[in-house]
Amino acid sequence: MSAPADESDPSLIPQRLALQRRRTWAIVLAVFWTVSAVWWLSSGLLTDARALDAMRVAVGAVSVGLAIAYALTVRRALRDIRDFDARHGADAGRR
Repeated sequence: MSAPADESDPSLIPQRLALQRRRTWAIVLAVFWTVSAVWWLSSGLLTDARALDAMRVAVGAVSVGLAIAYALTVRRALRDIRDFDARHGADAGRR
């Protein structure tokens, strides 16, 4: 007979760490792409160099898209952590 799995199950620790790592990287990248978008859009819209304006605005638009994508990834990661807590308990996988 095997022992019932409890909250100190070692396999829960790597699961929680993976979820937290995914959340952290998503936050870092969302902030990075948001700052990048602001910089590219402001440099493209506020400068007098007409030749580069369209390229800067295009790169800024791509940066906005990536910032939104990573913001959605943050939401998904937070939802996954909340689901993990609901399944295994709030302190499951914590050291």
